[in-house]
Amino acid sequence: MITLYTKPTCNPCRKVKSLLNEADISYVERDFFSTPLTPQELEDLIALTENGVEDLLLIYTKIHDNLYLDFEGMSTEELATALAENPRLLRRPLIVKGQELLIGFEEISCKAFCGIH
Repeated sequence: MITLYTKPTCNPCRKVKSLLNEADISYVERDFFSTPLTPQELEDLIALTENGVEDLLLIYTKIHDNLYLDFEGMSTEELATALAENPRLLRRPLIVKGQELLIGFEEISCKAFCGIH
């Protein structure tokens, strides 16, 4: 089963949903703005990354600049709490399949990850 973590107004999120719908691949969608992720869910996502929380961070946003958070000095629990409180800091879409995570949308990678030929 594929789980998509999305924001409705996010163009890459809409693209991955369209790709999955066209391929008739079922998925569960979670709008993490209307139903925020818990710190535990974020810790689970962080555990699936290759480089930790920096893989999930959307660092080129005003909110990132205005928070003045020392992500490097924070524990995983502190990072997860900060991200739960500020979902705009998360890159999107987040695509989870089993214990694998794909971050963002790039059509070729997304097709391979989701098993679309």
